[in-house]
Amino acid sequence: MFAKAYAHGEEPLAAYLPDSGQILLSPTIDLTTALGRSYLVHEIVHAAQAANDRPASTSCSGLLESEAYWVQARYLRAHGLAEAARRFELLSIMHGACPQPY
Repeated sequence: MFAKAYAHGEEPLAAYLPDSGQILLSPTIDLTTALGRSYLVHEIVHAAQAANDRPASTSCSGLLESEAYWVQARYLRAHGLAEAARRFELLSIMHGACPQPY
């Protein structure tokens, strides 16, 4: 299933497939940890974006990724993982630098 979700030539840890509405998680993700659950939170943001027609209404797909990373970072901060949150905050900033998402 991840073959449909490759990004930058690498298999992702998690992916949302809008055509089927599925969220895929790598078997390496440990959902008993806040970090593992943060990847699920990230993909739930993408599912909510799709449900609200956000992909069709934005001229910069990086903004969608930026929002998902920002929510993921907030989740991590709420669970006491500030250092991990900073990495996702930086990714959020980079992806929000439209028109060229990273």
